[in-house]
Formats: sequence, structure tokens, C-alpha cells
Amino acid sequence: VVGGRSMGKTYWGKAKCIDLYLEHGYQWVYLRRHANTLDEFRKDGGAKLLSDVADEFPQHEMRVKGDLIQIRIKVDEDEKVKNQWQTMGYLMSLASFMQYKGTAYDAVRYILFDEFIREARGKAIDRYLADEVGTFYSLYNTIDRMRDVVRVYMTANASDLVNPYFMTWQI
Repeated sequence: VVGGRSMGKTYWGKAKCIDLYLEHGYQWVYLRRHANTLDEFRKDGGAKLLSDVADEFPQHEMRVKGDLIQIRIKVDEDEKVKNQWQTMGYLMSLASFMQYKGTAYDAVRYILFDEFIREARGKAIDRYLADEVGTFYSLYNTIDRMRDVVRVYMTANASDLVNPYFMTWQI
């Protein structure tokens, strides 16, 4: 999903994945290229990641705890002990894909790869990884495990037609 800035690509992807979790129990992965781009989501408990879509799910509370994206039904304070957080997703970085190997992700059915096309930001550049597409395939295979059930939504601003994904897939 490639388009203009602030058109709702990421918002749509997050809302879609949360809907699919609530309807079917399908977990999802929020994927970025570098681990440091996920740090802000961990620090603020997921507010920067989830606050924009929270209004779509007024009966639920959502948070990020470590690498887990969690959800629970809103209840009175007395009921919160009974209403435990459930893991609906995971934060992952492509650059750290090796740390996920050997872990089972049987309930994961969707990957939301946000900002898959890099953008120059002033002097700092979000560089592509060496063999980025191969690394993406390795991470995908770690999650899917040859089940052929995991679908990927890739979102980015239309900023650079010359990128490893378009080149590999001849787009």
C-alpha cells in the first residue's frame, strides 16, 4: 500500500489487524526495518502506536508491553483482575530477525510492514539492510513455517520507486 503522506495507510493496516484479531483470534506482527524505530512504542506503552486507532475500539484497552501488543475488554476497576491482557501482536524489526528464529508464531496470520520504503530525513537516512529482501523472506518464513497462512501488508509513502522490493518484484 503506497500512497501520499497522511492518507491513512498505517491507520488502516493497524485497524484491519486489530479487527482480524477480535473476529478470528489472528495475531499480527507490526514490523519496521530497524529496532530503534520501535523503542518509542515500548517507552510510552504503545500510545504512539495505538492511540490513533483506539477510538475504533471503544470497548477495549490496548498497550505495548516489551515486544507484545496487548488488548483487553474495558471493565470497572474491580473487574480488572479477572480481565487479563491478551497478546494480539508483536513488535519486530527486520534488522533483528535472527532473534525470532526458533520461536513459534502459530497464531500469527498477518504482518504489517510499515515504512518499507525508506525516506531521507534531513541528514539521517533510514538505510536498507544488506540483502533486505532476503532478510524479509527469512523473517516471513520464520513466522509462516511453510503453512502458507501469513499475509503481509506493506505500507509506505510514495517517496522512492527505486527500492529493493520493487526491484526484486519488478514493480
